Amino acid sequence: GEYLDGFGLSTRLRELMGAWIRQESGCHESQISALHLMTWIPNLDYDVLAIGGTPTHRFASGTIDILQKMLDDSGAEIRLSTPVASVAQSAEQVEVRTADGEVLRARGAVIAIPLNCLPDIEFEPALSPEKAAGAEIGQPGAAKKLWALVTDLPPKILGIGEHDAPIDVFFTDYPAAETGLGGDLIVGFSTQERPLDILDRDEVEEALRLYVPEAGVVKVDGYDWLSDPYSKGTWCASPAGLLSRYASALESTEGRLVFAGSDIAHAFRGWIEGAVATGGIAARRLSDILAD
Repeated sequence: GEYLDGFGLSTRLRELMGAWIRQESGCHESQISALHLMTWIPNLDYDVLAIGGTPTHRFASGTIDILQKMLDDSGAEIRLSTPVASVAQSAEQVEVRTADGEVLRARGAVIAIPLNCLPDIEFEPALSPEKAAGAEIGQPGAAKKLWALVTDLPPKILGIGEHDAPIDVFFTDYPAAETGLGGDLIVGFSTQERPLDILDRDEVEEALRLYVPEAGVVKVDGYDWLSDPYSKGTWCASPAGLLSRYASALESTEGRLVFAGSDIAHAFRGWIEGAVATGGIAARRLSDILAD
């Protein structure tokens, strides 16, 4: 917030930038580091406007398709609903203990959990002071991301609200011609400081009618990632000091443990691209450990 205020922007442009930042970060602009947002620019070939085009890029068969292909290729055993309580390592192996007391042993491990959940796992030996300090700071991403099937909208609408609007930004994700459900599927973004209940059809309709008075909401959907104990937030939004002090420590290898995940990516932190990139790095590092 203070960084933006230094540019002397007009009120309208300041509100536009604030809405964009809240949409992209999932938190108030006072909670996020300008460095976090500026790291995206060189990764988009210094085309600032390209950031607005990123939501239009989709996997042809959905995100689940590429995830399933990765799982199939790995041949890994998948255990769902198996939370981890502790991770211990020696010079020869890693021992993972689940919340139910089951112990799994391996020669190495990839730790790929949300940054805000890292302090919930007991590590023996303890993580480095720098990594622990970065995890303790955490990240404030806490977006309310809503989906709504809406009638009577202008084609391919983009709505951007002022700070007091219950929805910061919304846009057409799939037009009615593609949904086949009699309405446009829109995606919208709000933050936790607003009382909007994204699962309340009437509240969402009232919020959208601030933009389009004749809009009608048929259905709504969303998920509370902030209350989920295995996410404790939405996509990563680095607060001031996290990147400059702890970025390297958060992704560094510790003994037989390698770390991955979008929250610790150097490029496209908070995006699928960032998660995939850290996965590649973690795979190479783990291969080196196993080859020892």
